[in-house]
Amino acid sequence: MYPQRKINLLVSSAQIMVISLIMFFLLPAAAFSNPGSTVTGVIANQGYGYIIVKDSTGIEIKLNTGRETKYEPSNYRCEVGDKITADYYEKVSRDGLSSLLAVKKITLVKVDPNRKVLQSPATGMIEKAGRRSFQVSVPAVNKTIKFERTRGTKTSPAGWVPKDGQKVVIDFEKKPARWGKSYVYVIKSMKLVK
Repeated sequence: MYPQRKINLLVSSAQIMVISLIMFFLLPAAAFSNPGSTVTGVIANQGYGYIIVKDSTGIEIKLNTGRETKYEPSNYRCEVGDKITADYYEKVSRDGLSSLLAVKKITLVKVDPNRKVLQSPATGMIEKAGRRSFQVSVPAVNKTIKFERTRGTKTSPAGWVPKDGQKVVIDFEKKPARWGKSYVYVIKSMKLVK
């Protein structure tokens, strides 16, 4: 009775091992869904250096953006909710042990219709004042946005030093960031609201 039970345990552990190997090798290949191809879908999430695109079948694909990623239109940057088309390919990671999906080109198909677009000038409350930037809570879009200050930024009244908790009106310009794949809000002028 013991030898038979040992054989059954060995067979079941061998079956588990085979199933594990199949899942290890075949599922990642299925997740890549034709490297060197195109996907069209909605951006479900994004982070530094990557986006997650959900296609029409509901499959989420993590795509890595980098220096070689081109955007169409050229001033577009990815935002959650936008519908895009991405041309990607499989690339070996820096450590050489794994692979990832790198994006060659991202084309905007349709902007998220539910997104509230921040218009200049914007009124908000300074949450955190710094030397080069300000975190401002803007009720019009229900977000806290980082505004960057440049040389020659005009403030009103003259000599005013912005501090946390002050209500302000900011005239700004939205630009694609020089580094990273996002937008920068550059302050042209900032006025204290009393």
